[in-house]
Amino acid sequence: MNDQVHEDGAPKTSEADWPSTLAGVALEIAANLDKANPEEAEMVRALAKRLFDAAQLPATVEAHPAAAPPPYVQPSAPVTQKTPVAAGSHPTAIVPTDMDSAWRLATAVHKAGMTPYGIDTPEKAMIAIMTGLEVGLPPMMAMQGIAIIGNRPTIWGDAALALVRSSGLLEEFEEYVDGEGDERVGVCTAKRVGVAKSITTRFSVAEAKQAGLWQTEAVVQKRAKGGGTYEAKNDSPWFKYQSRMLKMRSRGFTLRDLFTDVLKGLYLREEFYGSPEEEKPEVTRVSDPFAGEGPRQITVGSSPMATTGAGSPELVPVSSSKESA
Repeated sequence: MNDQVHEDGAPKTSEADWPSTLAGVALEIAANLDKANPEEAEMVRALAKRLFDAAQLPATVEAHPAAAPPPYVQPSAPVTQKTPVAAGSHPTAIVPTDMDSAWRLATAVHKAGMTPYGIDTPEKAMIAIMTGLEVGLPPMMAMQGIAIIGNRPTIWGDAALALVRSSGLLEEFEEYVDGEGDERVGVCTAKRVGVAKSITTRFSVAEAKQAGLWQTEAVVQKRAKGGGTYEAKNDSPWFKYQSRMLKMRSRGFTLRDLFTDVLKGLYLREEFYGSPEEEKPEVTRVSDPFAGEGPRQITVGSSPMATTGAGSPELVPVSSSKESA
């Protein structure tokens, strides 16, 4: 029998040929692993090269391209992941959850010069924000919907109606001005869900005159901050927008009578136009108890609610000079 072949006719491999034979098998395995597991493929190729070296075949890598590592590919520049912008997503407000975060937000709004007339200090801005949270207004809406009158928070008529509408408790609502001239009457009718009867409130020109609100003079005397008076054009809403003010008065009475739980007892800002309560002492801040403590927690998208916790800004009256009307 031929010693160079097996019984089945396959040629025998000598001991000297074993390294190169195993290396060839390793190359085939590496080629199969290239896509499934590139790291293991590289390890198998390294083993094949060692086998080729053991067989003293220095040109093995060149003679067997499969044993060579894959060609070098210049890596592309790293791709910066960008936060996707969802079309049509519902925007959420930044809502403070404690006293000092409310103070920092109020200070930022005040420094930006975005506080409305009458909220001229960070302290007033903070009170407006906290009052808004208690009735369900997020901070920036509270800055537009809450007014500080006579050192007490009030709510603008449009914000009050918005809160009542969003509560889901308003079944019917109608307001209008009836009559002409001095016979005008502001009328507001509303019906609450679950209440059998609606409420209708009226506020007339005669009642406005009796309350000292009605104004017909184009030029009036105003109080100066430093004391004394000066003459100026009458910019009071009770002179410029009389019919609307009649409606606002009737609206205020109706909403406060029917939705006390929603408005938490707040008066409408429009009810204080022309009243002595619009005059208030100035206040100034003595110190910031939160200075140097670093940023505080602010929750994004949480529901507006009252803040709780110890600590609050110090408020000290420094003068009792009157603001101009």
